[in-house]
Amino acid sequence: MSEPQAGNGKKTKSRSEQKHQDIVDAAELVFIELGFQKASMDKIAQVAKVSKRTVYNHFDNKNELFQTILQSCCDELYVSTDLPYQADQPLHPQLLEMLSCEWDLYTSDRFVKLARIVIGEYVTTPKFIQQFIEQTKINERGLQRWISIAIADGRLQAIDANFAYEYLNGAVKTFAHDPLLFDQPKPDEQQKDFILNEIVAMFLQRYQIHSDIHAL
Repeated sequence: MSEPQAGNGKKTKSRSEQKHQDIVDAAELVFIELGFQKASMDKIAQVAKVSKRTVYNHFDNKNELFQTILQSCCDELYVSTDLPYQADQPLHPQLLEMLSCEWDLYTSDRFVKLARIVIGEYVTTPKFIQQFIEQTKINERGLQRWISIAIADGRLQAIDANFAYEYLNGAVKTFAHDPLLFDQPKPDEQQKDFILNEIVAMFLQRYQIHSDIHAL
């Protein structure tokens, strides 16, 4: 028997799956409003409009809930940059599109507010986020996969794909995300375009194999 489908062709969530998502959504609102320490399972249950027992049926504690929210942020980031490598197209616009997607997510209110919570908790409890950090290291990111394919295709030098990913991702965060953590103004679209084009140009100047006919 096939799974029930919504009108747009997507699988319809079961009642349990919907409650699970409602709890996660409510928890995110509570964490952002109150911070991690002041958030409680009681408050999350109240916002989600479910019983406290229902919350505990899905999550053992608020730490597990917060980890789930962070994972959803990472998933969103990975999916947004999981664009197909195009062997017959120049590298610059492909890389620029992926970094632009990263920029938009890193400058969103959601990412900034959750990042502030992580930083605050990490200062007082360094192990708070360590397990999550270790888990994300083993996941291959869309941008990282694109870099690996470009290397295999002979269009980028044989550098470590993870290093290249961290370099590009770090450059985007430095200009897009980090200033917002300290209430600095968000770069406008013109600044965004300039910064991202410079990041891509410098990266490709160093690592692109210039015999690539598509670079012309």
